[in-house]
Amino acid sequence: LEKLQEGFAGKKVAEAALGQNFMAKAGVVFIWSAILRRNFSKYGHRGLRYIMMDAGHVCQNLLLA
Repeated sequence: LEKLQEGFAGKKVAEAALGQNFMAKAGVVFIWSAILRRNFSKYGHRGLRYIMMDAGHVCQNLLLA
């Protein structure tokens, strides 16, 4: 993990969320990312499926917490 800037960039988050302005005032925002090239080179055509499954598991654990 790498800190890119201090504080919460609400306007940038809202823009990245396709103009959903409520995101700018959200109390918590979770962002997932993946390096597609790495997953495809390791897992082939199953790489995208594994990324989606991993994101689903993370969301499930957040909801259970």
